[in-house]
Amino acid sequence: MTTEKTTTPVFDGVLATTAERRAFAEKRMHEYIQHGVPIAQSIVNKVLNEVPNDQIAKATALNFKADDNGITYRAGDNHRTMHRNALGQLAVRAGIPIKYLDHLMETGNEWKQDLLAHTLNQHFHNDDHRYLLRSVGDETRAVLSDKYKRIDCRPVLDKLIASASKAGALVVDGATSAIRSNLKFVLPTIFEPVPGEFVVWGLSWTNSDFGRGANELNIFFGRVWCWNGMVGEKAIRQIHLGRRLGDDIAYSERTLQLDTDTAVSAVADVANHYLNPDKVEGHLAAIASAHNAKLDPKTAEGALAKRTSKATAKSVVDKFNSADVIDLPQGQSDWRWANAISLVARDSDDGDRKIDLERLAGDVLTKHGLSIN
Repeated sequence: MTTEKTTTPVFDGVLATTAERRAFAEKRMHEYIQHGVPIAQSIVNKVLNEVPNDQIAKATALNFKADDNGITYRAGDNHRTMHRNALGQLAVRAGIPIKYLDHLMETGNEWKQDLLAHTLNQHFHNDDHRYLLRSVGDETRAVLSDKYKRIDCRPVLDKLIASASKAGALVVDGATSAIRSNLKFVLPTIFEPVPGEFVVWGLSWTNSDFGRGANELNIFFGRVWCWNGMVGEKAIRQIHLGRRLGDDIAYSERTLQLDTDTAVSAVADVANHYLNPDKVEGHLAAIASAHNAKLDPKTAEGALAKRTSKATAKSVVDKFNSADVIDLPQGQSDWRWANAISLVARDSDDGDRKIDLERLAGDVLTKHGLSIN
């Protein structure tokens, strides 16, 4: 059985008074900005420079093979390797269980990969659909429906950065993988929803050009003691599902431009609306409510395991039950639980896992009334 944490935090060797806590929070916020800006800039550069190459192909034209690079394929004149995300999408369409896919992809078992290539050929050579193949360099990262709505995220991101800058927000921190990117935009101002608890407010932008998620803007809170971030309700979500693409990708460029223009306008409106300190006060009550809500770790662990994994849920519980009152707020509360999830996210080197866990942390606040208004 866990005990209530009531230790008074010590910051820089000082038993903190209210004034000292605020001063330390200001210091931590500036450290967060200094640390996060280079990370964000590298992600921005990646998004701007990694432009997908698109090809429409009939399923019957896909020829799969197992070699030293794993599963590769030919479609017309193109010969490319396949990212795990693309293989997973193929497996879903072919009705191949993902666990079985991973079993066949084990290294050191050539016959298993040969079997997978043969199985994919049998399925797709008897499939009359067409697919959008999205690649970067020689690697295909997604195999998508030909109804996939392509949005050029580069002008969307350019507009978001400009709108955020106009509102006084900075792009600080984020996470990225080969198939998804996330950036945080925060106002350089601290807010105190609960005495002694300080947070920054902003927006979290996430996009995948490879079928791993929509173009989304979410509201974002970051706890400044520890840089724990929580991604809350969606301020905008544009699903990549549109009209069927023609055989000639170039012919669809006008549709791409129209869809991109719509996305650019939407993110500008949202940024201007939510990156406003006056909007923040209405959302702080959700943190206060979570801070006052008692939590049963065992029940919470079971619920979290259903949405992540047992190992991840156990890691969160271990953080929650620790004596830490710096990286985590005091008490057996939903607010501490949200921060425990976020702390596990913060320590993860996997960009996709980090993005997913920050959203789960935000879900804890959503049930306390953190919503778009």
